[in-house]
Amino acid sequence: MNIKELLNKELSFEEMNEILGELMNYGCNVPADSSERFDVYDEEGDLCDFRKHIGMKALNTLSGILFLKEQIDEERGEWRGRTTVQQSIKQALGIN
Repeated sequence: MNIKELLNKELSFEEMNEILGELMNYGCNVPADSSERFDVYDEEGDLCDFRKHIGMKALNTLSGILFLKEQIDEERGEWRGRTTVQQSIKQALGIN
């Protein structure tokens, strides 16, 4: 899979939850079907209104980019900028 394909990959809710958890100690629900609302929660379990700031498509793209960085760093045997990435995500979601 090339970079463009990876960034355009639609992440599952489980993958999104894993990425949010690992990077920010955040989480999300895993809707059983498309009629259920998808929500993101911070480390204290409070609802984060990401739609107000970036929307679902942007959140998925952001997760794809972070997944790509994680894969590249893993191949290099390192994990760089974890705190910076966490702060960038929090800022994008409008969370202090």
